[in-house]
Amino acid sequence: MSAVWDKEVDVLVVGSGAGGMLSALVAAKNHADVLIVEKEKLWGGTSATSGAGIWIPASDQAAAAGFNDSVDDAFKYVRALSADNVPDENIRAYVGNAAKMLRWMGANTDIEYHAFPYPDYHAENPGGSPTGYRTHMPLPLDGRRLGKDVRTLRFASPAASLFGYLNWHFDETYILLFRAKGWPWHLAKSLMRYWFDWPFRFTSRKDRRLTLGNALAGGLRLALNEAKVPLWLNSGLEELIEADGQIAGAVIRRDGKAMRVRARKGVVLAAGGFDKNQAMRDAHAPLYPNALYSGGTSGNTGDAIRAGQALGADTMNLQSTWAAPVFYVPGEDRGRLCTIERALPGCMMVNQQGERYLNEAASYHIVGQQMARRQREHGDASPSWFVFDHTYRHSYPVGPVYPLVPDWAQNGMVKTIFKKGRTLGELAEQMGGRSGPAGGHGQPLQRQCRQGRGPRFPPRRCGL
Repeated sequence: MSAVWDKEVDVLVVGSGAGGMLSALVAAKNHADVLIVEKEKLWGGTSATSGAGIWIPASDQAAAAGFNDSVDDAFKYVRALSADNVPDENIRAYVGNAAKMLRWMGANTDIEYHAFPYPDYHAENPGGSPTGYRTHMPLPLDGRRLGKDVRTLRFASPAASLFGYLNWHFDETYILLFRAKGWPWHLAKSLMRYWFDWPFRFTSRKDRRLTLGNALAGGLRLALNEAKVPLWLNSGLEELIEADGQIAGAVIRRDGKAMRVRARKGVVLAAGGFDKNQAMRDAHAPLYPNALYSGGTSGNTGDAIRAGQALGADTMNLQSTWAAPVFYVPGEDRGRLCTIERALPGCMMVNQQGERYLNEAASYHIVGQQMARRQREHGDASPSWFVFDHTYRHSYPVGPVYPLVPDWAQNGMVKTIFKKGRTLGELAEQMGGRSGPAGGHGQPLQRQCRQGRGPRFPPRRCGL
């Protein structure tokens, strides 16, 4: 088949998240001519907004920390938690190669991952690790090394940054969350470092101390820049091009212009899921039917999945989700993941009738699933209320609400979801019910779900 190509490379990678950038780096290190395309104006994908925690069994980092892990135990653990139609060989490929992947990334980038004593979510299951050391987190990275590219790196999620702009590391969360000894000085140093990043601070809100997902994405981009791998922004996948029974390339719309890009050795589809595509959610994941407040980035609309399906590719388990409860602040572009707040003393979750219907301290995945099932069966869990007392309010952050910030100083949109009462009855009245489950404050807790309506409030949208 003869064709006119606007661009030719060995490998075309669609998507600039961690999966796409790491795939591109591996190809480049093996002497391939590589191009990454990203349809959004910012790079890094959902990976850049995430905590960047990765689950790796039997890693070098775990061994260095004194944890003697077993790949066979890891297989048992994942096998029991996976769908029956997932082949054993897929799971064995993951648990057998994950540590090798991390070793390769450490040798070929400046990203440094550490294993943390963070227990597996279902540590009680066969093969689970109650002592942890399978969860790995990246150390901070100096974003100044990225030069101008740091300006187009996605911001961290509001749930993974302080005040919506100050990046923080996993260890620092503990210091500020529990106000450990010396926390004011620690916070002051972080704020001074941010605000005195001159002259950059006059032209950007970006924190150039990269942590969590920003550190992972930034470290991969640094390595790609050294390997001279280009990354096109505003360049979305429109369709794959097939020739002689093989994928020959793709049509990429770059800055509004359609371009035919030939890929001599292959196309890597790493464009994320479809959590922001309402039609695909309706078709494949009806248990989680509202896309508007998903925690993913706006580019997650299933482009790569649809492109593959158009050429006859099979799919599997599209109904499966990474579920979690979130706080949604009106006007924000995503929900804020609710993780540690639910397990702290002095709080509980209730439905619209004020009934506690789950263990709020369970893993976010389990809580998200239980909220979804409750909503489908009873219609009263979307949104749920996150209720806490006076001591909790002044001890811990909860979503967008910080403990040392008085109620009157909260963001205007935060005030619309923040209810307060001096007694149980008064709080229940604020929440729209006849009786209250606890005293103090309440805040809508939402998940990947459809609209829910309280007895005396207008619809509250919610999502993951």
